[in-house]
Amino acid sequence: MRNLVYLDLSSNNLRGSILEAFANGTYIERLRNMDSLCNLKTLILSQNVLNGEITELIDVLSGCNSSWLETLDLGFNDLGGFLPNSLGKLYNLKFLWLWDNSFVGSIPSSIGNLSYLEELHLSDNAMNGTIPEALG
Repeated sequence: MRNLVYLDLSSNNLRGSILEAFANGTYIERLRNMDSLCNLKTLILSQNVLNGEITELIDVLSGCNSSWLETLDLGFNDLGGFLPNSLGKLYNLKFLWLWDNSFVGSIPSSIGNLSYLEELHLSDNAMNGTIPEALG
């Protein structure tokens, strides 16, 4: 999958954690250690039944020597937990859609590192706190 730049798996009834939706347990470790997803520009996993936290996926994506990811759509799933600080390492991100999940807490201040960010959709979550100054 090293040359893959666009992946849309929306509305496919994918279940479980995000990385498990990509592969079985033995392949997940290879995803973590390889540049398998580093050339992705668009990743759309919206409107599935994915659950758990997104930290592992964001850590895989932000661990690339150079991440080209511009669009990340995880909307309308059953994802939850806190948004990880590693989101701020996805420097080329333009569109971040996390709407209609169960995320809690506040927006991490590292989101201010996303200088190309054009759209941030966080509606219909259980988030609270203040909007970080770095976002403005």
